[in-house]
Amino acid sequence: MPEAIESSATPQEILAEIQKGLHHTEADERLKSIEKLGTLNYSSEGVLHLLEKIALKDRSKKVRAAALSALGLPVHQQVFSKSTPLAKPTREILLKEMRNWVEEGLVDKELVEILEKRYAFDVDGTLSQRAEPAPRPRPVEKPKRSLGQVLFSESSIKIALYLGAFFIIAAASIFAAAIESLRLPILLIFTLFFGGASLGLKKKLPQPSFTLFIVFSILLIIDFNVIADMLGFKSLGNTVFWMSVFAFMTGVWGLATWFFRSRFFSLTAFITLGISLFHFADLFDSPPTDLYLLTLSLLSLVG
Repeated sequence: MPEAIESSATPQEILAEIQKGLHHTEADERLKSIEKLGTLNYSSEGVLHLLEKIALKDRSKKVRAAALSALGLPVHQQVFSKSTPLAKPTREILLKEMRNWVEEGLVDKELVEILEKRYAFDVDGTLSQRAEPAPRPRPVEKPKRSLGQVLFSESSIKIALYLGAFFIIAAASIFAAAIESLRLPILLIFTLFFGGASLGLKKKLPQPSFTLFIVFSILLIIDFNVIADMLGFKSLGNTVFWMSVFAFMTGVWGLATWFFRSRFFSLTAFITLGISLFHFADLFDSPPTDLYLLTLSLLSLVG
């Protein structure tokens, strides 16, 4: 292509000269012709079709990029708007489908970008303008907990509470067996202390309150056992006493089931009710098997 085109040449002659340069074997000459198009305020459908082929198939990546950019020039967008037979809604549907084809891997992205120049001259959001998906954030590694965090974590505190409750119950049992004269008053004081502490801590510290109530209820059974030893009940009186104790404990743990919304206390209440009913059957001399079956049926019904 010559270095300059005569100013007296007509637009048809200038475009013909540019088309000739676009067919040149040298990539630099094709680039010069494409750059020349950017200085004109007119073009033609023949030039656009040639630019589309160059943008898709040219051997030079630089030439392909320049041709694609030239297709987006305002003058070329005007030519596309006048030459297309498709209405805007139809073109919007077509563009949407083409973008879906790219995402599904059916067509190359480069081809769709070229076709968008032809059909998206008055449509916002071309494929090249769409934001790339944000990379997924890398998972943040949790810092290792310090010794203090481990010791004062919720799980560690729960373990300490249950171990403490076990040792308190064990100590109370040993004390009740060792010192006869003082065991009942001291056991009652501890029982009332744990019961009151459990009720007082319910709103602020529900887990410690739950644990303290377990200690309280087991201490109650130890207290009743000490009372039974002190009163020295005979066989019938002992049966009546323990039937009453376990019936009372059924009520205590039944209230605890409602108060703490606990399945554990519902299970203990069910067990103590069964023990109480079995003591009731023992009140009869040589109780028949049917009586035990009746108590089991009552237990299931009440449970």
